[in-house]
Amino acid sequence: MRDLPGIVLVAATLCARGHRALLVPVNVLSDAWAANPDFFLLGYHRSNNDYQVKRILGRGRGFAVLDTEGAPYNMALYEGILTKDANLRGRTSAVCVWGGKLADAVAEKGFYSRSQLRVTGAPRMDFYHPSLAESARRRSREALRGPERFILVLGSAAVANPRFRSPEAELREFIRLSGLDADWCRALQSEQAFMMEQMIETAGRLAGDFPGTPVVLRPHPFENPAPYADLLAGHGNMRMVQGGTVDGLLLRACCVVQRSSTTSIEAAAAGVPALSMHWIPMKCNYSEDAEAVIHPCADYATLREKASEALDGSYRAPGEIAGRAAAVVAARFYRNDGRSHERVADVVEGAASEGGAGRRCTAGLAAWAVAAKAARKDEIRSWEKSVKYFDEKSVAAILASFQDLDLPDLAHLKTPLRVSRHGTLLGGFEPLRSRAVEMSPASAD
Repeated sequence: MRDLPGIVLVAATLCARGHRALLVPVNVLSDAWAANPDFFLLGYHRSNNDYQVKRILGRGRGFAVLDTEGAPYNMALYEGILTKDANLRGRTSAVCVWGGKLADAVAEKGFYSRSQLRVTGAPRMDFYHPSLAESARRRSREALRGPERFILVLGSAAVANPRFRSPEAELREFIRLSGLDADWCRALQSEQAFMMEQMIETAGRLAGDFPGTPVVLRPHPFENPAPYADLLAGHGNMRMVQGGTVDGLLLRACCVVQRSSTTSIEAAAAGVPALSMHWIPMKCNYSEDAEAVIHPCADYATLREKASEALDGSYRAPGEIAGRAAAVVAARFYRNDGRSHERVADVVEGAASEGGAGRRCTAGLAAWAVAAKAARKDEIRSWEKSVKYFDEKSVAAILASFQDLDLPDLAHLKTPLRVSRHGTLLGGFEPLRSRAVEMSPASAD
């Protein structure tokens, strides 16, 4: 889950301020009521979770949104997945927006009012800042041990090569959820299929041309890994990583190879060259902002040349690309200052306070959820019915990756935040079989 480290960072910040933070998987968000929450921070508001929002409001609680899709490459697609219920949108306490560009677009469309929109940046982008970059590198070494400099090749074919459905079923579901024109969706799927073929061929050629350099393939997390099996078997220096987050891999890569991927904007934030397979025609998957920060390679020979320069340290981005990068990163991700998590925590505190929550509250996040009061033991037992969980080991690993970093806002915590094996509530409650993970100030009574 790409956003989990950033949300853990938000949770840790709230804990450092005297609150309690409860991490709840979105698919079992109803279990959070066992902890009697005061306020929720949701990872998105779509039509498919209107029922959760109605329940939150029906019980007199407030909620804010920190959207997991805060930098959409296609506004029509983004509009298609937002909730259609204007009444529910109007009752949202606040919407944490990654960047001013999206805030302007959302306000102009009338989805939310200017007073609801808070440009905070994306907490997951904080890990590209020097103060937190080592945390991302540490976590990435769990997914990819060994090489510290490699060529990273990104895939993005989740509709053409779906992991959980057939391509036909994925297309039907994509059309249904997005509400977009069916012919456009079919064209998108075809475009992705061709892009995947080209990406596999290019990755293989790079592995052959640079036999002493690891080539790391990262398909979209929701892609089926099977089509890449032959590529991996044919090259000893080829690796594939689908799990974890991309930030640590980017920070360790000498360059990233992709085609109109918004991850290239993250590469710009990290100072990593983004080389584009520009011979692949692109229409549906096209991102104007991504195109502004990539180095276009008209053919494989050019791409190979630039990859070689990135490997030996001689690569220099053309002046026009370097000049645009800072502006694009700012428009998409606000301030690249490593403090987005603090701004989100500020919004949560302010909104929860306005909603009547006390000074000390429990923030439930990661799908996300917040501010909960103490719960009784008998209430907690209902959590045992959860059927799908967070991996608490992942949460603990994220917390461990913060160790020894210069994080002044968390410095007053006397010991690391506590995460039990099964997730537990502060105050001696029994461990929960549900893997909702609660973090709380170690110094709290």
